[in-house]
Amino acid sequence: MMIRGASLIAVLALSLNRLATLFAGEAHPAEKLWLRSASVGRGMRRRWGPATVVLATLALMVSACASMSADQRRPIFQDVPATIDANARYLFHMHGSIVEDQGPNAQGRYGQYRYYPTLEALADRGFVVISEVRSRTQILAYATTVASQVAKLRAAGVPASHITVTGISKGGEITVLTTAAIGDPDVRFVVMAGCGRLDMFNVAGGLKALGRRPQGRVLSIYDRSDREAGSCARYLIEAPGLTFKEVVLDVGRGHALFYTPEPVWLDRVVEWALGKLTMPSTSRPPGAGRRTPSTSMAISAATG
Repeated sequence: MMIRGASLIAVLALSLNRLATLFAGEAHPAEKLWLRSASVGRGMRRRWGPATVVLATLALMVSACASMSADQRRPIFQDVPATIDANARYLFHMHGSIVEDQGPNAQGRYGQYRYYPTLEALADRGFVVISEVRSRTQILAYATTVASQVAKLRAAGVPASHITVTGISKGGEITVLTTAAIGDPDVRFVVMAGCGRLDMFNVAGGLKALGRRPQGRVLSIYDRSDREAGSCARYLIEAPGLTFKEVVLDVGRGHALFYTPEPVWLDRVVEWALGKLTMPSTSRPPGAGRRTPSTSMAISAATG
């Protein structure tokens, strides 16, 4: 049984009230027996008085309240919540393929994948986070699932500008497909190291199968040294209904950069979701050619 919120505080308050009777000498004999000395080591005894008990209880109360505060700051769901707050900001997050294979604590050649800390970091920035640990899935099928979840939020009155879909690596490739599956020019998207240089998961084929061009406000982020992922410009050609920007980081960690919730990319995800990320007005993503009038920016940064 779990005790939450006001119920937990009430129980602790009653406990403190009962402990106060120990100071007044009104304790039941059984309670006085509980306060007697307990054995410690060989022949040594330690006496636990009422003051010690009160301090221990207060420490538990502070810990419990801190835990409740953390839970309240971190609204993380595996699916669209049953109760939808139309004024909240919702952020979908999709992990990389390594989590499909090994689970949320995956360990690979790029190091430890920190899936849950990433969700917590996003929730701590004020978002209602929707994410699940996927089993192996086809990117097109999952993109349509996310599109249906977004449709539920929209039907409940959540503004399109309050919805952001994000993904890392394979999750980023799914995000690219959601731009067409959702088809809303005001929904925001962030693709992180999600446009594979070899298109292993067939993003191009998925876009063709959907039969609709991408729409929305799309940000792509990748590290210049990444050998697996690069620019998304070949999929996201800016047109009416589609805004595409790209951030090329010079951190030097490649694909591994997105395994952990680093401020260098996390801050930009948040700024984009809130419509606050400023971009240069000129230049194009590497290899974009002349057909894509989107904006890129190169950022040199170090992470600890």
